[in-house]
Amino acid sequence: LYVVDGSDKNRLEESKKIFHGIISSQITQNIPVLVLLNKIDLPDRLELMQFIKDFGLNDPSLAIKWAIFETSAITGTGIIEAFQWLINFFGEER
Repeated sequence: LYVVDGSDKNRLEESKKIFHGIISSQITQNIPVLVLLNKIDLPDRLELMQFIKDFGLNDPSLAIKWAIFETSAITGTGIIEAFQWLINFFGEER
């Protein structure tokens, strides 16, 4: 589970570097990666498709199983759907 502050465009590169460091050193193809683009309730947030591109999630060399959900910790938007994806992932693996 990796949470990104969707309103902090200034730290996107730093977050991306940390994320890819974790992916390259700790994650295998069998481990699902759930990314939460948080703070979608704020007006000046990152757009989902732009985030995916800028964060390198659409890079074909990124050989992991991942999903991304836009979320808001304040309103609860997207939280249930995100964790449902994770639950379903492990249900399919059995």
